[in-house]
Amino acid sequence: MGRYGTFLFFVVLICVTTSLSAHDGRRFEIEVRNDNALWAQGSIGGGIDDGGGVHRPYFNAIHDHWIDAPGGKNEAISSLPAWDIFNPDSRLLGHSIRLELSDVYKWEAPPLMPAPGTVPNFQPIDLSDEIEITTLTETLLVSDGNYGSLDLVEVVDVHGHVDLPFEYKINTRPENEIYVFEWIMSTSAPDILDSMPVYAILSPDGATPEERLHHASLYTEQYLGFRSVPEPSGFGVVLVMAGWLAVRRQKKR
Repeated sequence: MGRYGTFLFFVVLICVTTSLSAHDGRRFEIEVRNDNALWAQGSIGGGIDDGGGVHRPYFNAIHDHWIDAPGGKNEAISSLPAWDIFNPDSRLLGHSIRLELSDVYKWEAPPLMPAPGTVPNFQPIDLSDEIEITTLTETLLVSDGNYGSLDLVEVVDVHGHVDLPFEYKINTRPENEIYVFEWIMSTSAPDILDSMPVYAILSPDGATPEERLHHASLYTEQYLGFRSVPEPSGFGVVLVMAGWLAVRRQKKR
């Protein structure tokens, strides 16, 4: 093989390797916005729009789906939505990012196509629901009213982090119900504020969009997402967070 052939070989190898390492699926991109707080931008790796936009027009909310265990085993898992840190803020370098699970609830039998203005009927998870959430170093055991926190990344690296290990596991095969995991992100970096609630939404497995509650899941994202974040102008923080406030009022009843 001559020089030109060798060059082409390595170009093809690099392209194939890049393609294989590309990460698809719904994910949170962790950012520090202009209010010096942590935010999670929902996006889809691979660039295939699911109807909500490849880059969500709101923050801190995105859904994905449980995957039922094979062979009829009564459990399901999900490693999505994933977590990434691209081009980390310099103040995060060398510090940890931690996730506190502040609540878990679900929307049972949602409309397949929720009408505008629909208020999701969020309810606590069942007492029988047993959920494990696992990162690279920790496992959090979740039941109704029993939450906790875990490290997402122990030390933020200058190169960032892609596909931080993260898995949900539940002792059932969810059907016709949407689970919502409400997280608060924090960091040991002294100048960075905690996030507003971040909503990881998990919908059922299934063969069709209807079985997977696709449209109801997108609606749940839009309902819970934060639509405005601070701009550089310095005029303060303006947030549209009607969904979050409605959830808080619902839980006080």
